[in-house]
Amino acid sequence: MIRKYYYLNFSFSHLTLLLPLHEPEKRAFYKRHCVMSNWSVEELKRQINTLYYERSGMSPDPGAGDRPEPGFGRICGCGQRYAIVR
Repeated sequence: MIRKYYYLNFSFSHLTLLLPLHEPEKRAFYKRHCVMSNWSVEELKRQINTLYYERSGMSPDPGAGDRPEPGFGRICGCGQRYAIVR
């Protein structure tokens, strides 16, 4: 059996973004896409922050990317969340 050592392709900064992801499927998803698409650290950070895993339909809870976080509104057309000011 051949094992793929993804971590050899990542910088320390990539790993610091991937390690806080607690779901193994989610972490593997971002690892796979990071290697296949040659994402920079900034691109990986952007994809994590914009919930790429949830939006791609790979998440077990596919509606998770559609629900706003507490204190934030829905995603604007530009892909960023906006704060709710009360």
